[in-house]
Amino acid sequence: MLKKVSLNKQIEKSTLVLEGRVLSKKSFWDTNHQKIYTINTVEVSKIFKGEILPTIEIITLGGVIGMDAQIVYPSLKLNIDDAGVFTLYNSHVELESKKETNKIKFKPYGSLQGFYKYDLDSDTAINQFTSKKGIANSFYNEIKSYTKTDYIQLTNFDVQNDTSISNKTSNSLPVTITNFSPTNSTAGTESVLTITGSNFGTTKGKVGFSNADKGGAGFINALDSQILTWTDTRITVEIPSEAGTGKVKVTNNDGSLLISSDTLFIRYAQANIVSDYVNSGVNVAYKTQLINDNGSGGYTWHMSSGFSEQTGAKEALQRALKTWSCETQLNWILNESNIITSPSAQHKANLDGINVLTFDDSTSTNPDDNLPDTVLGLRTSHYSGCTVTKNGASSLEWYVTEFDILFDDETNWNFNSQNPSSTEFDFESVALHELGHCRQMDHIIDTDNIMHFAIAKGESLRFLSSDNIEGATMIQEHSTDNPVCGKPLMTNFSGNCALGIEEDKLNEGIKVYPNPTKGHLFIRNDGHINLEKVVVFDVSGRLIVKRDISNTSGLTTIGLAGVSKGIYFVNIHSETAFITKKLILE
Repeated sequence: MLKKVSLNKQIEKSTLVLEGRVLSKKSFWDTNHQKIYTINTVEVSKIFKGEILPTIEIITLGGVIGMDAQIVYPSLKLNIDDAGVFTLYNSHVELESKKETNKIKFKPYGSLQGFYKYDLDSDTAINQFTSKKGIANSFYNEIKSYTKTDYIQLTNFDVQNDTSISNKTSNSLPVTITNFSPTNSTAGTESVLTITGSNFGTTKGKVGFSNADKGGAGFINALDSQILTWTDTRITVEIPSEAGTGKVKVTNNDGSLLISSDTLFIRYAQANIVSDYVNSGVNVAYKTQLINDNGSGGYTWHMSSGFSEQTGAKEALQRALKTWSCETQLNWILNESNIITSPSAQHKANLDGINVLTFDDSTSTNPDDNLPDTVLGLRTSHYSGCTVTKNGASSLEWYVTEFDILFDDETNWNFNSQNPSSTEFDFESVALHELGHCRQMDHIIDTDNIMHFAIAKGESLRFLSSDNIEGATMIQEHSTDNPVCGKPLMTNFSGNCALGIEEDKLNEGIKVYPNPTKGHLFIRNDGHINLEKVVVFDVSGRLIVKRDISNTSGLTTIGLAGVSKGIYFVNIHSETAFITKKLILE
């Protein structure tokens, strides 16, 4: 969950702006053995601002070391051979394992937004919010307009010769994609996509999917281990956890490529740990699961004193916890008596056996106490793994040992149950999203879904779609049925899921009929409640109708003419709550 930052501000706040390519990456513990960082070694081709350095090291939060892993979001995740423009400033992180080099380490300004990744096939530089078309002809000039100087060329990285698809030379026939199936699937769940066509070649290439972590901007490639088969006419590939709704790209071993005309719809995504199993040199994506960590069937959350004292934040968090628990049976507890009183830096994203909810401290001079000024909230999930043997083959299993969430204390938050104003970010929505990641759900591309990567001021997303529930239920069933690494099994939530007072009033005062219906739905407001909107979803979570009813009273008619027969969910929102009704359309 990010605040958009302009390129101009990124350049102004950065000590080093450069173009480079990732040569290697390796993860290390910090000196306290609590956080995992990844050092990304980057070869520099152009310097736009700052010191002239042929190679640099960019340090990012998160990584995998042996049987320990940490996933941090938002945190820039780079892959070898990624190329683009970085906006950077000095990092003062001290690592447990000292490297031989004495290079100054940098971190990206703007978190994920601090890297404009090149998509050379489309001649575009892309970050989370922005696509810059025309790298050499436009993007370079925009950067120079802010730095007020020309760049310094260090290597012969020639974007112009690499970006034009028409300049690619290949002796192969054009790639064609006839179709792929299924067209509706899930990500990070080992779901397999079958692509048929011609001229794929006989040597394995790459399969790219629309990048859900960037809202569909650019592509994320499946791992080599996820490409199961590759022939000249047929490819089978597991859909990676970062894949979102969008086009599919096939790139041959010779560099020729084609982007599909059809769209692959991703309903939900599960978090994966990508690990180089037993140093084989092959990265493999593993599904994750939850355990009985607290002896009561799940996990226990603890609040910092600053969080606990913010009554509105605590109540919004409790509503978000209840939503995930009651809708998906997730067993977690908020401990309101054991308040964490030590400074936030002692718990933020640290592996300390405590699941902490806290605000950062913008007044502190310690950079570890304060979130980057473009980040609304930061979530860290800690994992442990073990080696298992099934059917004679060795593999890894991963489970969650801890999670922590840090919120920005300077954001203009809306803590109450009413919808936010146009200048506020909705705290309950952001909490629900971050808890979704702890639930082991990853991003999808759908601005009306709580697991979309970003939220706007004035926007409220406080409900789970049927897709969210389906995906979370799949994880819950796996976590309650399959022992992992000798750990006790999680159990289903058995707490109170009764409607609150506001939901009760809404449920009693609103009548929805007829059900089943043949095309018209009537919503009668007998309770004289101030309603705001009606949202209708199909069983896959796709938005069918969204209607503002804030200025209506009495009887409201929702037309469903032309909508296919089937089962739908109707969410009716008031100023303080919402209810969901199941609807059958005949």
